[in-house]
Amino acid sequence: MLARSKASAQRFYLMSAQIRVERNAYYDILESTQKCGLDITPWLDWFLGCL
Repeated sequence: MLARSKASAQRFYLMSAQIRVERNAYYDILESTQKCGLDITPWLDWFLGCL
């Protein structure tokens, strides 16, 4: 509904919908990131790629 709003030039993106599409990759990168200590760079790359 937010994306269809004609009163605003602003558009919103539902990240959960994209994560649902890429569910397996999401869980893979999440698990991989948890095992790599504090470096979340791979997860950030994946997240920004989805966005």
